[in-house]
Amino acid sequence: MIKDDLKKEISDKVGSCTFWFVAILIAAAATFIWKTKVAFFILSVTVIFFVLSLTKLCLACFKLKKILSDEENKNE
Repeated sequence: MIKDDLKKEISDKVGSCTFWFVAILIAAAATFIWKTKVAFFILSVTVIFFVLSLTKLCLACFKLKKILSDEENKNE
């Protein structure tokens, strides 16, 4: 139950991280082409959201790892 929910959450977070990574690539290209402060600001915001999404993904993975290790210790 909890493991399935966490697996679904991890899957959602991976999709979110992929989205923000692609957004970073597009924003970096726009910053390189136009070299404006607005493009650099958009790149900065995109990087921040990517890092937040990656942090949430890591937390979900650590939760799942802890649950699995607790189950393994319980079975021994």
